[in-house]
Amino acid sequence: MDSRNSMAASATLHCLTGCAIGEIAGLMIGTAMGLGNAVTIALAVGLAYLFGYALSTVPLIQAGLGFFGVPTLIWADGRSVFGPVIIEPPVGDEAVRLWDHVEAWATFDGLYEMKRPKRPDDMQRIAAKFRPYLEARDWNTVQKEAP
Repeated sequence: MDSRNSMAASATLHCLTGCAIGEIAGLMIGTAMGLGNAVTIALAVGLAYLFGYALSTVPLIQAGLGFFGVPTLIWADGRSVFGPVIIEPPVGDEAVRLWDHVEAWATFDGLYEMKRPKRPDDMQRIAAKFRPYLEARDWNTVQKEAP
């Protein structure tokens, strides 16, 4: 197995292990504290995500890639980049064109970061894209406390 596949397998194993640890811990804590089913499940899912994400980064750090957020692209030679962050992923030829640009960008050893600032119209597009998700949620805020 090449080093890239070995690191991916290790990161996946660490993630699954972390998820199991978090889920079991959440169920044990919820049960011990006498929490309701919904709260216990939410706690278990939250801890599973936290532990899974935390442990999945161990192989990346051990490989000297540092700590990145998600998404992280890692090439076989160890090069890695954070991103791209896209609100409407392209498909077909547009997706291939984007990948070709990312591949080309990653070949410049001295190029570490590029960022395009969001303009007001970009912020409106992002808000419109995420509005259905945000409106479907029952958010607890300072103005609207949890019951």
